[in-house]
Amino acid sequence: LDHLGNTLLQTLNKEKSFFTNLAGAVVMDSGISDNAIIDMLFILQSCFVSDGGSAAVFASVPHDLAEKLITSILMWESNGSINAVNIGAGRQIRKTTEDLILLTPVLSAHSLPWLIKALDDIDNDADSSEEYFSVLIRLVESNKDSDQIREKISHSQLSVLASALCKKLSQCPRPDTSLSDYSSGVLCGCLRLLKALIHIKAISN
Repeated sequence: LDHLGNTLLQTLNKEKSFFTNLAGAVVMDSGISDNAIIDMLFILQSCFVSDGGSAAVFASVPHDLAEKLITSILMWESNGSINAVNIGAGRQIRKTTEDLILLTPVLSAHSLPWLIKALDDIDNDADSSEEYFSVLIRLVESNKDSDQIREKISHSQLSVLASALCKKLSQCPRPDTSLSDYSSGVLCGCLRLLKALIHIKAISN
């Protein structure tokens, strides 16, 4: 943060109140613009970089606001008309959120149970799930490298994830065999995640 940003933060009564208001402004506003979310992500990135403890404070805000914020913007779809600009903005928001999670170890650890819980609610026809599955796969794959900065996922967490994934796969509609190019982003994401889980299981045995 620059001098102005630090001054602004110092005027706040509590850091948790600041993050609560910031997350609540996005979660509670169904008509929020893409630009506002991009600005909010920049603020979060700046706070997490300037203060190593900020991510833990953010994750602990009340009313599950951090969880609701992260899971919603990781699968964000623009509210505006379908055009190249809005599609690009939505992609930027999802990718920036993915990077924010993966580059912030504390947030990675907190995000895992949030994302597992969100799996059951993902629309099977969603076109904005690529970054969501990418985060989960990266977190799972981090278990095979001992020099990763993120904490490894426990066996119990992997089991919970595997159970949620199997449930989701059972809910995915069967492909229409009349469509040779049929593909579902959610189904493909689930299969990629399943492959990562099987690989980790094979390594651990």
